[in-house]
Amino acid sequence: MIIKWQKTFDASHRIFKDYHGKCQNLHGHTYKVEIEIQGETDEKGMLVDFNILKKLVHDFYDHKVILHKDDPLAECLKKERQNLILLSNNPTAENIAKQIAANIMGHTDVSYVKACVYETPSQCAVFTLKNREQVDIEWEEINFQ
Repeated sequence: MIIKWQKTFDASHRIFKDYHGKCQNLHGHTYKVEIEIQGETDEKGMLVDFNILKKLVHDFYDHKVILHKDDPLAECLKKERQNLILLSNNPTAENIAKQIAANIMGHTDVSYVKACVYETPSQCAVFTLKNREQVDIEWEEINFQ
């Protein structure tokens, strides 16, 4: 069985580690995420409850600041009680797609996840994860509200 799901979320980020350019400044996007999942349906006839995807993607990222875990801005924002997502890698569309696929794979019983993350309507990053493959990204969610 294959299901597809898409949603937008609003978040800000900046590229901190080993990068010099305009994206080193904090800025925001309305991200669009498209998910494709494959696997076997359960006894209810569902592969994944769409509400689970909303929680793992939209609710996880919406109206948060996404930063590299070593970004000094993270400590300032924590003091101001801002909700953050800290990644072990730069918060590029590529790494956000990787994190989303890994998070879905880790919280569901599926065999395949493809995550497409659009920063703008004309550019996206796509990451595919199969059969519980390991990924080189870690994350921490910090919520104050």
